[in-house]
Amino acid sequence: MMYFAGSGKKNGQSSVIVLLTVALLFLFGSAALKLSINTRKTAAYELNQAKAYYIAEAGVEKVLAESKNGPAWLKNLTPGRDYDFLTNNLAGNRSYEDGFFDKISLKKTSENSGVTVLEIEAWGKYLGSIKKLKVDVNLTDVYAENYLRGMWLKNGNAPSGHVINSTGGMYFSEGDAVFMPGSDVTGNIYCRGKLTLASDEGNITSINGDIFTLGGLEFTGSALPLIEGQVYVDSAGQAPPEISDRTVILSTAELFAIIPGCSDYPDLLSAGRLNWYRHNAAYDQLPAGDGSSMDFTGGIYYLEGDQVLSGAYSGNAVIVVNGSVTLGSMTKNSDNDCLAILAAGTVSTDTMGQEIDAIIVTGANIDFDYGATLRGCILAPELAGQCSQLTLVYDESMCDRFKELLNWATCFIKVTKWSE
Repeated sequence: MMYFAGSGKKNGQSSVIVLLTVALLFLFGSAALKLSINTRKTAAYELNQAKAYYIAEAGVEKVLAESKNGPAWLKNLTPGRDYDFLTNNLAGNRSYEDGFFDKISLKKTSENSGVTVLEIEAWGKYLGSIKKLKVDVNLTDVYAENYLRGMWLKNGNAPSGHVINSTGGMYFSEGDAVFMPGSDVTGNIYCRGKLTLASDEGNITSINGDIFTLGGLEFTGSALPLIEGQVYVDSAGQAPPEISDRTVILSTAELFAIIPGCSDYPDLLSAGRLNWYRHNAAYDQLPAGDGSSMDFTGGIYYLEGDQVLSGAYSGNAVIVVNGSVTLGSMTKNSDNDCLAILAAGTVSTDTMGQEIDAIIVTGANIDFDYGATLRGCILAPELAGQCSQLTLVYDESMCDRFKELLNWATCFIKVTKWSE
């Protein structure tokens, strides 16, 4: 019989090696499985966190969307006081897609010079993940009623040379204003410079409203004007003695607070805003029509270069023109229609006696040298031209329609802080 020395020992060593190898493989496999599970858990957690973040972001967007038309709840919000947007505006409806709004609140921190500052906090919840966003924003020109006032001119020496028939307020933020004989204003007049009322026999100027003037009031012509309201000045020598019984003396500071100045005048056609309109307008040409009527779809129309606009229209729209505009007669078909024309250049008429239903905003001037009847309102640096009759009727229904549907187009949002 033959024997092989050490064979049993070698077999034992091989078994140990196999067992160790199996054990190591088991350990590595377990570690890999655990790592895979943890990776999946981490990925799922990160996905849930991302979804919670997007829900919180949607909460912020809802606040901004409801704020851009300057609603009453925003205007009446007490500065510094927390406002529960989720309860008051969303009726407590927390559901959003497959997650929830945990909380949406805001605070108006300040409001001056056309800028409303909001601090918004929103919590988004998805499964077990919660994300919070805190966003500070500036809303510029969020209240359309602040600038849709009737006729608001920024610069002085206007409307020198025009006979003005106006229903609605008239505002002159800088310099003097002259009303020619026969002018008829129903509404208040606000002037940071000197206001001159010219009046002749048989051609009386009539003001059915109050006058607020920092530069004083002067009468010229062969007859006295008719003033139905009070005249507010900052010293007794600033008003003619013939109306001493209706002259009210206020301090200069009080008058400054009442009469809007150049710093209050909204710049709706700055280079930055024109660029925004250019890139975000829904339309780059006017709606098709038969040449005498246009049907506007709600939104912004951006037109490059000088334009001629005329004809009847329906719908609600903002036309932004990077150029000048010449207006023929342009009338709305119903009280539900509203057209705002924002022109970087001069807005003028082409012939006598045009009738225009529109809100007119220009970065240059209004030149109604041919005269016109405008139903709407005007916002312009100055009124050019002379020796013509301009009839302005403040169209309250049109301006209310703009506030309701179109103010978002002229309210600009700037995010100043965004943090989790």
